[in-house]
Amino acid sequence: MEKKNNSRIKFKLDEQKKYIEKELEKVLAKISAPKTLKDVMLYSVLNGGKRIRPFIIAEVSSMFSVNRSIYKYPALAAEMAHSFSLIYDDLPCMDDDDLRRGKPSVHIKFNEANALLGGSSLLIYAYNMLTNRRFLIEDKKKLLLLENLSNAIGHSGMLAGQFLDLEAENPNLKLTLKKLNEIQTKKTALLIAFCCYAGG
Repeated sequence: MEKKNNSRIKFKLDEQKKYIEKELEKVLAKISAPKTLKDVMLYSVLNGGKRIRPFIIAEVSSMFSVNRSIYKYPALAAEMAHSFSLIYDDLPCMDDDDLRRGKPSVHIKFNEANALLGGSSLLIYAYNMLTNRRFLIEDKKKLLLLENLSNAIGHSGMLAGQFLDLEAENPNLKLTLKKLNEIQTKKTALLIAFCCYAGG
């Protein structure tokens, strides 16, 4: 029974991944930007990944009979915002990682300035997804999504988590389990921001 359930989940995850990657390619192809900036955005978003966030958004949406044509917008926004966070996480001033998913990190392939600009562009484009005219939900729900996204990313969310993560590298500071939980909660808060629109 467990094996059957795992196979079903894997099938749904693969199916959802194919769908969201197709949609990501579609919206990113329409971007009007200088070539290198567009290349940075495409490279970072389409450079692999499990697409867990869109999958969970899709599953929550299905519980409330929300159509694919609606939930795709927060799903796309989640992946763009997530890609922004990975670009910044890899920067020399952060974790200084040369590889991401077995390929050169964005700042290695395109340089640090282009990585910063591409990451910022993706984050702003995530907001653009949520304000899209074809995202047909009530305005009050859109505003709630925008507020939640801001909180999940900003000074009390993901960026705060990154700050605390860097701070924890100081050997003079004692990292408690409570502090570790706070870092992980803040750094993974993004998904919660997108599950509010479906049911209420």
